[in-house]
Amino acid sequence: LVEEAGQAIPVPSSEVVFLNPVDQTFWSRLGASVDFGLSLTKANNTKQLNGRGAVDYAADLWSTSGRVDVLRNAQDEVDTTKRSEIAGDFRRYFADKWFGIGSANFLQSTELGLDLRSAYVGGVGTHLVRNNRWRLGVIGGAGVTTEDYADPSLESVTSGEAVATLELVAFDIGVVDIYTTFSFLPSLTESGRIRTNLSTDFTWEII
Repeated sequence: LVEEAGQAIPVPSSEVVFLNPVDQTFWSRLGASVDFGLSLTKANNTKQLNGRGAVDYAADLWSTSGRVDVLRNAQDEVDTTKRSEIAGDFRRYFADKWFGIGSANFLQSTELGLDLRSAYVGGVGTHLVRNNRWRLGVIGGAGVTTEDYADPSLESVTSGEAVATLELVAFDIGVVDIYTTFSFLPSLTESGRIRTNLSTDFTWEII
């Protein structure tokens, strides 16, 4: 049985692909993680620091999550590479595998010459496949992106974009979990401008 609008509704066991317990207290619904890495290479005196902090909260009919990623790479005779990203999203779940989503992303990258990229997206999505090992979803929507460049001679650019995203989650492949998203973002206001974004996270259970 599932509860919706205060009523208990029977659901066939064949439609239950996994159970995600949602308790009533705030702290039991909150999840958080912190990752940190440091690597040193003596040959060219390379030092790389990376870190991530993430938090998520799951309610009965909605969820929200946020993360912060930081990367610093320094070596002799080469400019230091810096990348910082803050991202968050909110999802509202509906019947028949559909959900609404709103997200915001802020990126600073010396490799891309970006002082700041701010991106805001809203859309709807659905799960094409959802079982106890895989979840494949598609999201469609629109957004606005503003890019401020580190080069002072370049003007800021604001672009309206269509958004199509493919989202793949794989559970318990041996000791590995995989979360991958691929987004295709053609501009609606800048002719010929197309952005793509691929993100993959692996979680390896050691113990």
